[in-house]
Amino acid sequence: MRDFSKHWDVGVTGAVVRDGKVLFVQRNYEPNKGTWTLPGGFAEQTETLDAAIKRELREETGVEVEVQGVVGVRTRYTEKFGAVLVVFRCALMAGEPQADGYEISAAEFFDAEQIKALEPVFPLSREVGLQVLRYESPGLTEREIPSASSATWKAFTI
Repeated sequence: MRDFSKHWDVGVTGAVVRDGKVLFVQRNYEPNKGTWTLPGGFAEQTETLDAAIKRELREETGVEVEVQGVVGVRTRYTEKFGAVLVVFRCALMAGEPQADGYEISAAEFFDAEQIKALEPVFPLSREVGLQVLRYESPGLTEREIPSASSATWKAFTI
């Protein structure tokens, strides 16, 4: 029997690549205030995950992106909840990143050497940032697959 007192959060993050560099942001809140990370946040129940990362990037940095594919997934859990984080590879389409001053205190593009030296940084963000620079593959890409229900949905496959 399913325990409905527990829940799962779904988050999104974007590896925005431009000219051999990846966009990182610096957290402006606890926990881990001052830590560099890939930008992102939580998805709303009323949006697809690719729409969520576009919204999060717009809110936090003011940029518009094109989602190219899924390049990573992280799961974690505790006794009380679990979380899934979907990592999208994105291309910058418009705007120059600027920190919102609320959630994010800085927004900068870094090359591979800068990412390796970045401190403090979340290890997953460092790894994904380096991997998207090493490999040009968009990862899993959106596919047009007919829906079997009336729900709004998208599929990302190989």
